[in-house]
Amino acid sequence: MAEQEQKIKEIQDAQQLAPANAKSVLFQEVLRKLLANEIAQFKLTLDEYNTFYCNFRLVRRTLIMSIPEINRHRSDNRFRKKQLAHMERLGFRLYDHKDKLMLFLPYSKEEDLE
Repeated sequence: MAEQEQKIKEIQDAQQLAPANAKSVLFQEVLRKLLANEIAQFKLTLDEYNTFYCNFRLVRRTLIMSIPEINRHRSDNRFRKKQLAHMERLGFRLYDHKDKLMLFLPYSKEEDLE
């Protein structure tokens, strides 16, 4: 009986890991297509109900990530001052009257995708 319970637990653990891994692979594939100029841009929706998303686009050899409507998210307490400071430590900067976070990442080859 213990063996069967262990097998059930292993199956459940594998099922929980599979969707997260599939999403990661999908994101990497879309990002690879963007860097290969197969698509112009894409939007990663983080919270569909609250329209919280991140835009990705490529300009020459620079990947630009942007998160718009920061003031609205801060006023609705979905984005706190501490989180904003953390994003700035990661390299994001505020633009458009401090309402948009943007990050500029230069790249030269596909290995930079990692």
